Amino acid sequence: MNLYIKEMMDNSALLMTDHGSVIATFGSIDDAVQECTDWLHANDCYADHMECYFME
Repeated sequence: MNLYIKEMMDNSALLMTDHGSVIATFGSIDDAVQECTDWLHANDCYADHMECYFME
């Protein structure tokens, strides 16, 4: 499973699974990127199998 970050029109950001489920909403894309990165580092067992991507 991969994680995707989607920036919204109001500059907020959604963190989503590759199945389209929204995991969290953030006030900015920077906050979403930081949280995704932190989560992957904190959960090393997933780090080799997961990535954070930006949705267009």
